[in-house]
Amino acid sequence: MLKKIILVSRPIFWPIAPAAYLFGVYSSGTAFGWLEALQAMLLWIPLGAYVFGINDLYDIKSDEANPRRSGHLWGSKVTEKDRGWIISASILVVALIMLSTLVTLNPVHILVTALFLPFPFLYSAPPIRLKSRPILDSLTNATYTYGPFAMGYSLSGTLGFLNPGMILFALVFSAAHAIGTIMDLEGDRKAGIRTFASVLGSRPAAAFAVFILALNLPFSYMMMESMFALIVIYTLASLFVLVKPTPKMAKNCFIVMVASLLLWIAYAGGAALGFWPLA
Repeated sequence: MLKKIILVSRPIFWPIAPAAYLFGVYSSGTAFGWLEALQAMLLWIPLGAYVFGINDLYDIKSDEANPRRSGHLWGSKVTEKDRGWIISASILVVALIMLSTLVTLNPVHILVTALFLPFPFLYSAPPIRLKSRPILDSLTNATYTYGPFAMGYSLSGTLGFLNPGMILFALVFSAAHAIGTIMDLEGDRKAGIRTFASVLGSRPAAAFAVFILALNLPFSYMMMESMFALIVIYTLASLFVLVKPTPKMAKNCFIVMVASLLLWIAYAGGAALGFWPLA
């Protein structure tokens, strides 16, 4: 069971939500203490188990036809037998995160967290199931990073997380998701799953990604050199997919995007700890 929980929570994506949260804490100038450490931990494996557990539970049919899910890199396939523990674990995770928020008595932080936590369920579960609504499936995917970022920033009690530039940067993950729908195109079409690529086509999905990333280039250049380098890599990878919009090309470029993001997170984390200057 422990092994399945770990695999379902997607180890490859573990650093993303906690890093977004800590970036929000750092950006707002909030002092880091025990509460921030606790929330960062809850946004690590527990949030992953909730987000991807609910996702997998309502994707059982499509995952059976998805060759990418045959390995452990992208999680573990679940069955109807897993429904009980996934639902129970999700309720527990949501309760713990919400409790950690309520103790702050910070109305901005409480509101932001209360708005973020339902999104994974609304994204994956019917009848709303945002992931089956083309374009919205990619756009709302940005909440996986923007939500934790806003949670961290809102600890300051201010609304700085509404900065248009930061919202635009969060959409980088919408671009990556659009590439991911091309990667899963064949399995999704076989299972009748509606995604950006399966409904509107792989090339429009790649064009959407390139457009979002192109908008981010000037903003990231003004922010920091390392962020700009990350967006350049994402843009080039998306352009490769736009030229050759096949599932294999999308998978290769998606892996490059994930790897470069993890490297950037490691670099930014090292800078935050004072090991080297942040550029």
